Amino acid sequence: MGYRSDVSYVIVFPNAAQYHMFLTTARTLSNQPIVNDEIVSINGQKVWGDMVHALDQTTHGVDIYKNKYLSIDNTFFSFPAIAFKGQSVKWYESYEEVHDHESLLALANLFSQGELTEYTVGKATTARMNPCTYDFLRVGEDDDDIERRDGGRHVAMTTHPMMVHRRITFDEPMRNIFGEEYV
Repeated sequence: MGYRSDVSYVIVFPNAAQYHMFLTTARTLSNQPIVNDEIVSINGQKVWGDMVHALDQTTHGVDIYKNKYLSIDNTFFSFPAIAFKGQSVKWYESYEEVHDHESLLALANLFSQGELTEYTVGKATTARMNPCTYDFLRVGEDDDDIERRDGGRHVAMTTHPMMVHRRITFDEPMRNIFGEEYV
């Protein structure tokens, strides 16, 4: 069966132009040799993974990351985003599919280091953000096996959008005793 993890990540962009630039770059670099001063290899490989394949496994679009940030009237603002979740997956660096996703995250890390720029984020409102912001969370089977990576600055991601919750879940006989599914 092997060691399994729950994995999730989100990459958020300040506007559609940055989102489309990221998608174009991901498609262009897929399966190409890595020629970059900041990234020498990903998972020990000197080739970008198939980021198009990774994108096919994500949910992404121009208006999918909705947040009530800085809102007085509880208005939701939407931002372009790429989101992924995998439950009980074997997240081994040597796996091709993992390399594809890790390549997408390496590209997000590069974009997240881009210059802070003023972007319009509402009616006559601007905010300084990087070309993208990302948050990655992997929770393994062992209690202390938690990995988080993040980067960039985005007005709608002032806190981490994902958290780890460990809890005790009851099977049916215990639910009968306590009348609850979990503690």
